[in-house]
Amino acid sequence: MTDTNEASVPESLLVVVADDAGIDIARNRGIVDGIVQGVIGGVSVLADGAAIADFVARLGALPERLQPEVGLHLNLTEGIALAGPSDGLTDASGTFIGGKRGFWERAIAGGIDAAAVHAEVLAQIAQLETLGLSPVRIDGHQHVHVLPGVRDGLARALDETPSIRWVRLGRPVVAAHERFADFPRIPNSRVARPWARLCDDDRHAQAALGTLHDECGALRASGRRSADVFAGGDLLEDCTRDSITREIEAAVRLARTLAPDGGVIELMTHPGDCDVNSVEFSASPARKEERDTLCGDGLRELLGRLGARLGRFEDAASRETRPR
Repeated sequence: MTDTNEASVPESLLVVVADDAGIDIARNRGIVDGIVQGVIGGVSVLADGAAIADFVARLGALPERLQPEVGLHLNLTEGIALAGPSDGLTDASGTFIGGKRGFWERAIAGGIDAAAVHAEVLAQIAQLETLGLSPVRIDGHQHVHVLPGVRDGLARALDETPSIRWVRLGRPVVAAHERFADFPRIPNSRVARPWARLCDDDRHAQAALGTLHDECGALRASGRRSADVFAGGDLLEDCTRDSITREIEAAVRLARTLAPDGGVIELMTHPGDCDVNSVEFSASPARKEERDTLCGDGLRELLGRLGARLGRFEDAASRETRPR
């Protein structure tokens, strides 16, 4: 029995998206485990990931009924630009400069060239297509897609790629966790008033994401769809069953206030199979804990209690398109 009255409470759709596909083999294993278990409905793929060939091979070995929706995980902070060297994005060799924090600082200061971003987005989409993948959605590695300059270049690229139908632009959920993400951050003076109170509670990441979410008019004008709610921003290192439960409960509540049909929730995840030889983030025990929590019976039991269901973005095709 659920806690909801099915006659009066609309069913929310939860799309679990696994980020960083192709970054390393340990993460690829964890992501594919989640796909096989029927939990992960979408994957965000790093077109230039060090283990992209391994991920494509693992995906190709799955039957058609298990194939997830593919998205581009736009990378502008790590490795080599696929479009070649560009002032403001890379050094002379084409290597992205500044890392995630440096890139965010430059973007907030107005230092990102939208034309360079436009070219890089198209190059990364083309790379996925060359690998046999057909991306239908896009988001940003380390949330870069919502940044000034990036979102403008991305909007231009979307005008040229009608196959991309979804963008990660759901309203960030704010759940009652004991630990919060410490990235991203923007200066407190830059935080919009509706989100400013979060800074008083050291919830700087959600304040930053909320502020930038509200500024993405150019992306919304592209005609692409997004989930009503974006969840998972505070779960990077706190992936216990209790934390994921609180996040999803808060997301369902928010979705039902935003959407009369129950809404669409995108849950960003980073499952993996902990490997000390992986990059630092992938080597964290939190990656395996997240995979095990997502693949356990508890998630489906929770969704049944809340009157929500797992699915893909394509399952929302018949739902009303709403401004975000």
